[in-house]
Amino acid sequence: MAEEGDARSFTLAKSIRSANDSEEYDLAGYGGAQIPDLVNAAFKTPIPLPPDKMIRVTFVIGGGKKVRQKYNPDLARELSTALAALDFTDDRGAGCVLECQGMFKLQHDTDKDLKFMHVFPRVVGEEIAPASEQSASSAPHAVAASCTYREFMALTEEKVPTFTQKRCLLRVMKEISQRLADLDQKLINMETLQPDEQDFYDSGVEMADKIEILEKMLETHVKGQSLTAGEQKQMLKDLDEKIAAMEVQVQTQEEKGKKVDKLKAQYEVVKEKRDTIAGIKPTLIKEKHAKELVDLRKRLTTLEKLEASRVGSLMSPDEAKQLAAKPQILSRIADLEAGGDEWFEDEFKKVEELAKPKPKPAAAKSASRPTSASTGGGGSSGGWSTTASKPRKAPGTGATRTKKPQNLFDMLVED
Repeated sequence: MAEEGDARSFTLAKSIRSANDSEEYDLAGYGGAQIPDLVNAAFKTPIPLPPDKMIRVTFVIGGGKKVRQKYNPDLARELSTALAALDFTDDRGAGCVLECQGMFKLQHDTDKDLKFMHVFPRVVGEEIAPASEQSASSAPHAVAASCTYREFMALTEEKVPTFTQKRCLLRVMKEISQRLADLDQKLINMETLQPDEQDFYDSGVEMADKIEILEKMLETHVKGQSLTAGEQKQMLKDLDEKIAAMEVQVQTQEEKGKKVDKLKAQYEVVKEKRDTIAGIKPTLIKEKHAKELVDLRKRLTTLEKLEASRVGSLMSPDEAKQLAAKPQILSRIADLEAGGDEWFEDEFKKVEELAKPKPKPAAAKSASRPTSASTGGGGSSGGWSTTASKPRKAPGTGATRTKKPQNLFDMLVED
């Protein structure tokens, strides 16, 4: 139970340090060793904030008869002691201004019948990093991990519109979540985090919620049949490999005399999922900014015709003004065609290559002469001997797999 309580304190501390505005936190159920753990993790080092920004951290620590039993009666004393150990001072006149950094005060709100402890943490203004350093902090994993849940929802729509891009982001988010869990364990073990570890730990916000919504988005892509031809082929390839591996696993377990009922059930789920994916009609991805590009190209064509018609002759002021916009139009077209504002675009392009037909090999010139048929070769083949191609059958059966009705996307493909 102690370890569980410690993890709870460190999780709350991480939330405090990632906030950019004044927030309120309920300490119902907290007490004992959890309080110094919470205070040290949250306030031992200054909280990074935008320049000239100050926040107030408010803890609900008690109240009247209706809520009194939810709170440790020693919370006020324990918080004061832990804050004083970090050289915070009790000041009833403290407010949410930079001059009150390192102060705290107790308040009994008689209207709400609640007791609060307001903490005014030490803060440090975040400097704007050079462009060369900004690339790391603006990388997809950094942005997705540090933004709020609401911002994350908007980002996924803008930055990862396709199934493949969302799948790549989900993989990254799970890796970040695992690393954060490892750092949580270090804190529970009372180990000190290195500065880069502390920065990384502070950056992770609402990771579990973000991972959950990403998984639901992927499910929606499949249920709504919103997969491209390349994505469909990639998933079928992954599932075929998984099915083949499971067949080997079933056979191996049966040879050892072990029960395989559970494994066979999982095998059937994967096969059914494959049938669902195979039955999807691929969707076409519209070119991003297609309408704007069409309009820009029309304007460019008009300007080029005007420019060609005025070669060797003077232009009117109005015509010169129109042609002055040509460089900006060309620049905008180049920017839109280059793209680059989405995440994992290269991964998506690689997947889409799977849907492109492979070039047919050039027909080799044959120097062989036709062989005569044993019966005289007077048929429509003109004396050529041909071999009929035989249809390929699935191993172990002559039947082809039938398409089953689409069902819920129960299991994402493991990577």
